[in-house]
Amino acid sequence: MQGAVLYGLSEVAHPALLWVRESSALFHAVRPAARRWAGFIILASDAAEDPRTLDEWARAVAVSRSVLIESCARLGVSPRDARDLARMLRLVRRVEEPWNPELALDIADRRTLRVLLDRSGLNVAASAVRPTPEQFLLRQRFVPQTSPGLGALRHLLGRAAHVTH
Repeated sequence: MQGAVLYGLSEVAHPALLWVRESSALFHAVRPAARRWAGFIILASDAAEDPRTLDEWARAVAVSRSVLIESCARLGVSPRDARDLARMLRLVRRVEEPWNPELALDIADRRTLRVLLDRSGLNVAASAVRPTPEQFLLRQRFVPQTSPGLGALRHLLGRAAHVTH
């Protein structure tokens, strides 16, 4: 099936990837590195457990740590910032669970938690209501809004929403 494989991530790996086709001009206008990086973020956001470290993120998406680091480097994104973006997106997308970021994240240190929530745009005032993935992506400060990876991520999330509705 042409266009069904996203640089090593088969459509079997994630339902959102079923919508990745050669005919999707917008998706293919985005650089391949951005598409691959966005796929890693989506897969991490579907992880059963909170991917607290780069090693845990790599295991969750079935690639090596060095592949994740290189994918981030190609977009000029810190691997830790990308991991934190994925962790917070995971919370936003888990609508079947109660919205309580403070309890859902595997973080022992309150100061670290505050910094993570602040950088994610989910500060105390905003954390009472679960944002949509798009609202979260607009508020977050892990990855610049101009990043091609963020554009590819928005595209994949839009396709995932189409699959689930």
